[in-house]
Amino acid sequence: MMGKDKKISVEASFSLTAEQVKPLLREALEDEDMLVWLRKLLCEGCGGNSADLEAKLKEVQMERDALRREVGEINQTCEDNLRRVQGQINQAEAACAKVQAELDAHRQQGRLPEGLARVLARVRWDSALAGQFQLNTQAEEMDVLLSLVAILGHDDGFKKLWDFYKNRCENQKVALDAEDVHVLEVALAWLNANWPDKPYVFSSPAPGDRYDYDKHLRPPGMSGEQVTATWLPGLPELRIKPLVVTR
Repeated sequence: MMGKDKKISVEASFSLTAEQVKPLLREALEDEDMLVWLRKLLCEGCGGNSADLEAKLKEVQMERDALRREVGEINQTCEDNLRRVQGQINQAEAACAKVQAELDAHRQQGRLPEGLARVLARVRWDSALAGQFQLNTQAEEMDVLLSLVAILGHDDGFKKLWDFYKNRCENQKVALDAEDVHVLEVALAWLNANWPDKPYVFSSPAPGDRYDYDKHLRPPGMSGEQVTATWLPGLPELRIKPLVVTR
């Protein structure tokens, strides 16, 4: 039997004739060790089974295509978010410009419009409200008001204001007072200035209406099926439910 010790060098094999090679090949094919060695050599030479390689190639290509799709979706999402934020910025700038023009007109008369003056006074008096939006109440009145317009003139800012008042009503167990209602109404006006074709409208159930979980909110721990009062109006367009009292 031909063992590994009988292997001939590559250089020597070039000098053999066909008749001399035949018995060597026959002997090699009968040598199990030699067959194992040849199979290993062939596998190393061609890199493995071609079917396995093709399957691996398809797998890698599928992973590549999936990554390309993911990158495309991420890019699209980023572009959509950028357009959305830019739209909000444009809306806030338009609202600021409107208020700026109104302020300039009244400044020439030496006073603020009554509605804005009330908002400014409330924000400067209510440190918790000012802190909620990180407002510098010591700044010039125009700077404070323009900051408020930029914050409350879009959906997220308005929702944040409503949540602040909701917590206040629940903690104090009272309805929103008149000055805070005025701030909320002015904020809604700023919000509607950005959506003139689809103005938002406050919603409140009438006393005596049946409490509806899908349409109303009530303070924690309160029960009852009949609405007796509204502490804080809702805004259905923004999926904000009115805060009501029940019995």
